[in-house]
Amino acid sequence: MSETVSLVRCHPSTEDSLRRALEPIHGIDPRGLPVIIKPNLCTGVDRTGAATTRVEIVEVIVEETIRVDQHARVVIVEADSDGKDADKAFVRLGYRRLESRLRNKGYDVSLVNLSHERQELVQVDGLHFRELSFPKILLEPKFFVSLAVPKIHELTEITGALKNQFGCLPRKDKKVYHPNIDRVIVDVNRLIQPNLCIIDGRVGLEGVTRGNTVDLGVMIAGRSAASTDAVTARVMKFDPEKIEHLRLSQDMGLGSLHPEVVGERVESVAKKFHRPSRIVSAVGRRIPSHFLPLARAVYYGIAGLVT
Repeated sequence: MSETVSLVRCHPSTEDSLRRALEPIHGIDPRGLPVIIKPNLCTGVDRTGAATTRVEIVEVIVEETIRVDQHARVVIVEADSDGKDADKAFVRLGYRRLESRLRNKGYDVSLVNLSHERQELVQVDGLHFRELSFPKILLEPKFFVSLAVPKIHELTEITGALKNQFGCLPRKDKKVYHPNIDRVIVDVNRLIQPNLCIIDGRVGLEGVTRGNTVDLGVMIAGRSAASTDAVTARVMKFDPEKIEHLRLSQDMGLGSLHPEVVGERVESVAKKFHRPSRIVSAVGRRIPSHFLPLARAVYYGIAGLVT
């Protein structure tokens, strides 16, 4: 099942759309393990409504988990980054309200800032790392769900399930990884391979935190991150073979760039996304992170991508 990816059109009901996407790959099956959900919360203020994982789909996943195992422990995780404080993002994006609402139902649900969790030094035979201080909670047995949104990114072409795990790195100044970001992404995904990858493709974004939104109207689900992202890339009309972290991930056994797709044909739902600026990409790997928003703003303004 690891090389099968489900692609479905969304109906008005998010719950129905997600369940139809999960059915062909046998959905959520924690088998008594804690369920850890990693949304994409790259900013604390989502002005487009498409830059971050929307809270309502996280709620659907929690409900689906409880339906399978009423005693399941669910942990929603994010780490601090150069552009945001995870705890403030939890509040501003509605995740604290979600936590309270689900706890009032009697669910064992909690939010965790990975930057404040106990860290463990692990030896890594990686493409970039030899050792890495990593949140202990992510090294323990778990059912890990990567819940991402389809976007373009100057440093990685696209951001999907694989890039979402980059956000698990606990240090705030993740800019230090930018020169080697593709290899870092692969190393992190080898360390914590998701059990389930979901791309909420109802709406995509031609940017990281700003840009034009693209109505895709799809839900994508798979067991392996590289396979799921390969389908996501094609839905965005990108060639996954030309995206470095996807190629490296396939080489390292994290999935196939040519998985079986069940449900809709990719060609029937694909929509073109503007490619990220190669100039911004090259500059972004070398300049201090606080200059990157300026480089993005210049690019978006020239390309007419400001919403």
